[in-house]
Amino acid sequence: MRRDVERLDDILAAADEVMEFCDGLEREEFERNKTVRYAILHSMTIIGEASSRLTGSLREAHEEIPWRRIIAFRHRLVHNYGELDLELVWEVARKLVPRLRDQVAVIRAGFGDEL
Repeated sequence: MRRDVERLDDILAAADEVMEFCDGLEREEFERNKTVRYAILHSMTIIGEASSRLTGSLREAHEEIPWRRIIAFRHRLVHNYGELDLELVWEVARKLVPRLRDQVAVIRAGFGDEL
């Protein structure tokens, strides 16, 4: 249980970073600004890695979250970095990460102050 709480906290922190980096950012700037793009990609990688380290029982209990797709996306970011579809990354960062953050916050709240 402690491991899951720590990983959920990692996902929340990384999602917050993605959202902060994207705040006020236009897609063209995301594509031009390597520093911001790399920061967003790194945070999204953390989300995928932390998701892969959650226990199977937690992921099964929350099948409403597409854990396999999140983990697979992380693999694409890490292993196919030269062939990334920046439009897809942008859409995930702007639309899916905030939704995931909200869903994970609800799960995390169920654990209370445990750690």
